[in-house]
Amino acid sequence: MTLEGERERMVAPSGKNLSIEWLRLLLAAGVVVYHFFWYLPLRGVAGAGPMGPDWLMYGRFGVEAFFIISGYVIAFSMVGRSAADFVASRVSRLYPALVLCASLTFLAILARDDMQAVPGAINLVADWLFVPLVAGIGQIDPAYWSIVVELRFYLLVLVLLLLGVSHRLLLLLTVFSVSATSLALFGLGDPWLGWLLFPHASYFALGVLLRHVRTRGVSAFAVAVAALHLYCAGIGTWYGMAIIDLQDGVRSPVWVGGLIPSGCFALVGLAVFLPMSRGSRKMARAAIFAGGVSYPLYLVHQVVGLTLSDLFAARLPDTMAVMLALLCIGAIAASVHVAVERRTRPRLRAAVARRLGAG
Repeated sequence: MTLEGERERMVAPSGKNLSIEWLRLLLAAGVVVYHFFWYLPLRGVAGAGPMGPDWLMYGRFGVEAFFIISGYVIAFSMVGRSAADFVASRVSRLYPALVLCASLTFLAILARDDMQAVPGAINLVADWLFVPLVAGIGQIDPAYWSIVVELRFYLLVLVLLLLGVSHRLLLLLTVFSVSATSLALFGLGDPWLGWLLFPHASYFALGVLLRHVRTRGVSAFAVAVAALHLYCAGIGTWYGMAIIDLQDGVRSPVWVGGLIPSGCFALVGLAVFLPMSRGSRKMARAAIFAGGVSYPLYLVHQVVGLTLSDLFAARLPDTMAVMLALLCIGAIAASVHVAVERRTRPRLRAAVARRLGAG
């Protein structure tokens, strides 16, 4: 089968890769399960439910797989696109759900009455303004740290588009990753490591590399670059795991850090290259819906989900309270996607493009 023929089987009429859309939802669900059945119970959070088996902790690395997907998608979408088009696309993709979900999170903070109303209001305004997130300001929910990383990646792409050297994205990500990993190993670089996308630059680079392989095929260059970034991502992931490992007092061995990027890369690689028949139009719509729900689900699952879980736990057993809370945040995410994202994204994209003078 030719590359174009294979791609025809993999994508929906909209051009979306159906395998990736299903994977988005799976990864978001993995992060939710990790928080509700492992991380929060470990911290002794009331109403968080029973602690599950230790393998649930690896659900948190769904975010890293999301970064690989982001690198792959952005590398494809930036081809032939102006800087104004890119900004309009990214703002319309992230902003509508962020505004609403951050507002819901603030209401949950008020309901918890945990002395976070004033900081929450400040963060909410920063989220509404959107731009402060690039500097790490406005994380009304701890889960929003990944939005900061994404926006810094988009900023890098924007700079390259403005300079007319977007084809240098993989090279620059490699420089960022190798430099930041070297600094981290010697205990240097803070606070600049975050601006070098450490330890996530290699995950974005692996996504860009998948695009390179998808269009040009496997080569010695691709294998060498993949090996380099898997090494840097492994070191960076193990480095970052130390903070989370303190929660249970057990330091993960360094080889675990190496398995994480390899597993994420393989998972996304399968989604990219595994032929997936479009099947019926209804099935294609279901896949696109699943991918669309993943973003608002991630945005509301932690603070809003925990607040609902605590509310239900006052009347129900913990396990039932958690399951009901998960159903609620799923319904909220679906509602945000259908009622807000689908309706506002095209108009917002067009408005931003006009404002920036995109052709």
